[in-house]
Amino acid sequence: MEPKSETPLPPLYARWVEQVLGTSVPAETRATCLDCVMCASSVASDAAVFERFVPPVKCCTYVPQIWNFLVGHALGADRTGASHGPQQLRAQIRDRIGATPVAISPSRRSVSGYRAVTRVEGFGTSADLVCPYSDPMTGGCGVWQARNSVCSTWFCRHIRGAVGFRFWNVVRDFLAAVERELADWCVVKLGLSGSAVDELYGPDGEVRYLGAGDLRGCVEPDGVIERDFYRALWANWYGKEEEFYLASADMTGSLSWGDVRGIGGPKLAMAERRLIEAHASYNSNAIPERLVRAQIRDTPGPDGALFVQCDEAPYDPQLMEADLRTALDRFDGRPRQEVVVEIGGLGGPALADETLRALYEAGLLIAVDGKDIPPMSRSIGPVQPDDRLSFFRGFQGQNVSLVQGLDEGGLETVTLQCHPNRVCFDDPHLFEFARKLVSFQNGFTAKEALDWGPTGRPYTWEKVSELFQALLEGGMLQRLP
Repeated sequence: MEPKSETPLPPLYARWVEQVLGTSVPAETRATCLDCVMCASSVASDAAVFERFVPPVKCCTYVPQIWNFLVGHALGADRTGASHGPQQLRAQIRDRIGATPVAISPSRRSVSGYRAVTRVEGFGTSADLVCPYSDPMTGGCGVWQARNSVCSTWFCRHIRGAVGFRFWNVVRDFLAAVERELADWCVVKLGLSGSAVDELYGPDGEVRYLGAGDLRGCVEPDGVIERDFYRALWANWYGKEEEFYLASADMTGSLSWGDVRGIGGPKLAMAERRLIEAHASYNSNAIPERLVRAQIRDTPGPDGALFVQCDEAPYDPQLMEADLRTALDRFDGRPRQEVVVEIGGLGGPALADETLRALYEAGLLIAVDGKDIPPMSRSIGPVQPDDRLSFFRGFQGQNVSLVQGLDEGGLETVTLQCHPNRVCFDDPHLFEFARKLVSFQNGFTAKEALDWGPTGRPYTWEKVSELFQALLEGGMLQRLP
């Protein structure tokens, strides 16, 4: 069950983060897990407009990877096995479902199902993908005190809006780095045999993830590990799996942050620096000198007003008057006071710093990042061979990815994604074009694409320029100066 404390992190993680920051972890009281605000349609003015989470699904359409020491903490907190979470963990160990000395992991089926759901905006609504640790009797988390980095730091709404979103993303990355280092440390300190280590880790020392299909033995899509392979993975700890997890918890439970940083070395030192800097930004009320309008979505609201959503706060739409929404479009990377004066001269709303700060915290205005090109600085016109192009990442460093799939007729497709833009290629001759785009995502000249075609089937300039023109006009690509 979730505690009443305002500290959003599990006790172990809260202690380490607070030792790094020298202060308490910020509360996030707008995300109410026991009485989910995303399910309580009666308490929100936007209830009739936006899709809600479905109880008891809530945000638990995600199956976490529970690292070895976290498994031990969950089991150690309930040695009687009476609670749902520990019961589920013990069942997975007994039935060889995703249980390795590194972690108890989601299955390939869970991972692929989650990806499919999030692609069709089914997060929070798909009962088929409810986390197995979610207690069906209470709707609470059965491993609340042992949540991993993702579950500990995800909130549907933040007290400081997008500013909070950015801070908690850094906390998530910090804790994820800690998890990987400590899980590996436990494997080594507990003396798992070399043969098992070689199965669990690649030659580069990186863990082989069960949910990604990286392990070299037989693992069924539902996560069941073939018996002989399971025995090989556990080796000298086979038959003593619960003892291994409990020992991992015992070793990590008393560690200070200084101890943890000593174990993780340079990787955790870098993660620590980023966390400290993110906390300083979180506590700052400064408004960036140059602002641009974020990539936002409008939905009609009452009396001519609009609900406005951004990528950093998709579950926290802002209701605003139409004239203010129109004014947002004027922010194109110029000094903010220059834009404010221009808006006033055009008869728009007066924008004091307090209003600009609120728009910035809501994620509707964002800082120019120095990598993407503001609209006012972009050249226009037909694509030329020497034009230098790159992906437009929305001033937020959005990731570029390529997803292979099948269309409704069972034919192969390749989908290029850079949120919120998505382009699907169904012509096999263009698959290589999409792949090369991703590999050259940080910049290339347009004429380089003439050499991207499959062997013996080069692309023509007519085709390449047509594709680039469409991607520029659709906002997927941008011209570089």
